Amino acid sequence: EDGGGGGGGGDDGDDAAERISPSPLTAAVAPLFDALPRPNRAFVVALLELLAAVAARATKNLMTARNLGIVFGPNLFRPANDDIGATVQNTPLSNEIVRHMILDYAYLAARHAQSAPPAAA
Repeated sequence: EDGGGGGGGGDDGDDAAERISPSPLTAAVAPLFDALPRPNRAFVVALLELLAAVAARATKNLMTARNLGIVFGPNLFRPANDDIGATVQNTPLSNEIVRHMILDYAYLAARHAQSAPPAAA
């Protein structure tokens, strides 16, 4: 399957080819990702794996990482107090964060794997 930036507009640079290093945005949120409790991190990794697989088929389903970020961003990054004004104000940033986390899924999954507790003998 191609990963294409086709589908959802083509100009968003959503290429499923693995990046050599994470985007600056992903690198900036990585410490917050690391601070999540292990089960929460595992959930985020599983969700990103699914979203990356969907984005890899963007030429067929039109769901680029950018489009997935628009759908999932406001739901994953929401103010604790449910302030609608803050949610609306922060939506573009949350969308971009999710987009980059999808594109950098392998980097975040590797960080999670490296923090794994030792296997029980």
